[in-house]
Amino acid sequence: MKKIHFVLRHGVYPYHVGGMEIFNYYLIQNLLPHYEISYSAYEPLQFAGCKRHKLKTLRPSSIFEPFQLFFFLLAHRDIKTVVYSFSQDRWFAWALYALFQKILQINYIAVIHFGKNPSCNHKRSIRFFFKNAKKVIAVSKDIKNKYEALYKIKCDVCYPLVPFTKSNKSKECLRDEYGIPQDAKVICMVGTIKQMKNPDTVIKAISLMNDSELSTYNPYIVFAGSGPMLESLKQSAQDLGIAQRVKFLGFVPKEAVNEIYELSDIYVICSDFEGTSVSLLEAMFHKIPIIATNVQGINDTVQKDIDCLMFDLNDTKTLKALICTFVSNEHLKSKLTDNAYQHYLKKYNYSNIISYYKNVL
Repeated sequence: MKKIHFVLRHGVYPYHVGGMEIFNYYLIQNLLPHYEISYSAYEPLQFAGCKRHKLKTLRPSSIFEPFQLFFFLLAHRDIKTVVYSFSQDRWFAWALYALFQKILQINYIAVIHFGKNPSCNHKRSIRFFFKNAKKVIAVSKDIKNKYEALYKIKCDVCYPLVPFTKSNKSKECLRDEYGIPQDAKVICMVGTIKQMKNPDTVIKAISLMNDSELSTYNPYIVFAGSGPMLESLKQSAQDLGIAQRVKFLGFVPKEAVNEIYELSDIYVICSDFEGTSVSLLEAMFHKIPIIATNVQGINDTVQKDIDCLMFDLNDTKTLKALICTFVSNEHLKSKLTDNAYQHYLKKYNYSNIISYYKNVL
């Protein structure tokens, strides 16, 4: 059986929760029947079947992590393919990884999850990493276009899908379990609570509603996730006088996230940018109305006024109006959710993702 090694570093779910971490978690599980898999990481994966190369915390990590991997691969010469998840500009580490792989004559695959505009700094070193990869994979068309233009490389596009399932519990039952009012119009945000996700946008949008609108539309926000902005977001809800209309669930295991979509009426994503958002795809799968920022990565995934409603970044007034539109217009809501679901079925098939990676590996 062919041996494959994944370089995960800190990117291990559930210790770190993001699209890249969740994608790798399920990808490795689904590849295990076909390959002997090992991985380099600080924390262990929560399933058996693959060997962990435990990274030691040494500083600077951009130097010591590549050296730790080099000596591990030197001792395991039967490993012939390594998979890297490229998520940030650690130019010195990427240059060392590429150099060591050349010395050891080991093929490697680079998967770009970093949706933000790539940096022009240290361009030659990062290009050296990509140019020496056997295959470079981008998780969205937008990322492909950016990286091909800047680094003069060739990328495939393969979406970072994970297998989705529907909850077998009713909306009413789930709302009782989570302590959410049965008569509310529930707006969910799913994912890490951090600045680039702009989770405060939806709180500010609801705070713009007057008493009559609050009574008519009865909004209630559910945040499924944790992160560096959690405490400041709680304070913001308090300061704006809508704390009684906001529920912070904290970290929700991936296996239970389908319950959040089932109990909700509207899904909102307010990000500055995305690669290909897993939570957005899951909203499409669950046929929940979508309101999204009209930014790169999101508008590559869903189509404005066809699959969803869109607003400009940080435009709280428009977001408020769109929430009211979905609550009051059942025909539009049904039409857009059906379109989004059909779009998902046609374009985003998890079995195709696994077949693609098996072919590449």
